[in-house]
Amino acid sequence: MKAPSTLAAQDFRKKLTTDSAHSRISFAVAALIPIAIFSFSACSYEDETQRKSRVFEAWDVINEPSRFGRTYEVRLDKLPMSGRIDRIPWSDSYWSTQRAGIAYRWLSPSGSPFAYSLPSRQSVQSMTQQQISALSPAEKLDIFTGRFDFPTVKSERKRTYPGAAAWEGLCHGWAPAAIEFREPQPVTLKGANGISVSFGSSDVKALLTWHMATRNSAPAVGLGARCNTFGTLGLNTPPCRDANAGAFHIVIANQLGILKEGFVADVARMGEVWNQPIYRFQSREIARQGPSPGSAPGTTKEITIETEMHYSMEVEAQWNALGQLLERPAVSSALYRYRLEIDAGGRIRGGVWLQDARPDFIWLQRRGTFSGSDSAIEQIYEASIR
Repeated sequence: MKAPSTLAAQDFRKKLTTDSAHSRISFAVAALIPIAIFSFSACSYEDETQRKSRVFEAWDVINEPSRFGRTYEVRLDKLPMSGRIDRIPWSDSYWSTQRAGIAYRWLSPSGSPFAYSLPSRQSVQSMTQQQISALSPAEKLDIFTGRFDFPTVKSERKRTYPGAAAWEGLCHGWAPAAIEFREPQPVTLKGANGISVSFGSSDVKALLTWHMATRNSAPAVGLGARCNTFGTLGLNTPPCRDANAGAFHIVIANQLGILKEGFVADVARMGEVWNQPIYRFQSREIARQGPSPGSAPGTTKEITIETEMHYSMEVEAQWNALGQLLERPAVSSALYRYRLEIDAGGRIRGGVWLQDARPDFIWLQRRGTFSGSDSAIEQIYEASIR
């Protein structure tokens, strides 16, 4: 993991495996990949021991809201208590590292994705559309561009390995792609050598995810640091105190409530990383009190806030766009409680979490330009949304 000051999208990965103790939403289609690590309904206020042992702080350099590159409103009474973006980010696979990323033949998953034989130009030319449809997203991109040396497949097989942790994948590409791009529809296009290639919705999503994770030149910006501990030891170190609660509230209220723009959050606090595209929030005031010992300089009062943060979930790959298949979106939410430290001018100066559940870090990455060989991905995507 790179230092927080050089936060990059490729540093964020995703969990695949199921934990039956985690909160889930079930859907009639697709086997959903679980994404919630906390039981958010079990939140509680801190007890006296926690209060005496906690660390108060104004945000530091890695938690400064200006890291998002915006001039945010910081006066609490000027910030909306709810907001959302216009479009719920789409769901898809996060293309597991264990399954060779986008080189995985998700429509015909028999055998190892690291060992299947790559087709020759002649064999592809004799294939039916159904047979071509069963190839992996990486194979389809290479065939569409006439690259029968299959550079995309080979690079994915080199990047991935079957012994990877189950949670590793391309969620750091999926989450920003789901915010930045409209949900693609299935599309058939004639590529190099006159070969028609059929792309399912998840094939196009896979290419967008891969582009954002491995090829996108636009910088990733955010606040907070990754907590690498898998137990309680070390949770009070700066990286594991996570995104400052005051800075978090400024970002979520400005991004969703004022700018109407989504962002990404790692909703897990500890070692595994669960990136989710955030699209909606609601906050409410719980209590008010005077400043606590150790609160941010200039604090004149503290306000306890409860915020519900909504985000999209992953599902297994699908041929059709999920907007056509699901009766309701594949989404979940997290409930957070924290205390904001407010100065005499009504400005948020800092904050402290009142529960263990909290986002580890929050970030965003915009789409860059598609250049060189990536222009084929842009062509496929544009055709899929017409």
